[in-house]
Amino acid sequence: HLTRAVDLMPGEVEPRVYRSIVYAAQNKFELALEDSDALVQMQPDVGAGYGVRGRVLQMQGEFTEAIESCNKAIDLGFETPIVFLARGYAYAATERPELALSDCNAALAMEPDNPLASQLRGMLSMECGELDIAMEALTKACEIAPEWTEPREQLAVLHRMNENPQAAVEEQSILATQQPNN
Repeated sequence: HLTRAVDLMPGEVEPRVYRSIVYAAQNKFELALEDSDALVQMQPDVGAGYGVRGRVLQMQGEFTEAIESCNKAIDLGFETPIVFLARGYAYAATERPELALSDCNAALAMEPDNPLASQLRGMLSMECGELDIAMEALTKACEIAPEWTEPREQLAVLHRMNENPQAAVEEQSILATQQPNN
């Protein structure tokens, strides 16, 4: 349907934005980048194309380019949780935890119940030795997305770091019920 919408309205931005997002969700990164690049060419002063491009590049592991695209999107006023998170993950991957934490906080200010932002904030806080903040963020991620195992695994590690083996066992027990074959 989105391809048909793009074909029927080649100058419209929204169908191409959404199609790019769908392509990225399907790991069809080249198609997603084609759409985001077309958006940038169509409207170089609008941040949506840069934002989508930044997210796709981050998903591909092209972190420096992802940061540049996200910066451009934000400079043009396209400030969304997804853009801040894409840049935050890219900053984390390029070993800039302070900038990554800043982007997590920006995303959480816009969307307080974003499990990805809470999980990333927890992971980064744990790496920086801020264990209380990490505990709070990872616990929140587990509450928001109880079926998502990654923050629960990190929470179990954090409990072990805090020398709380009972809490670690409880988290591992939940994981065992979620993933009985793991």
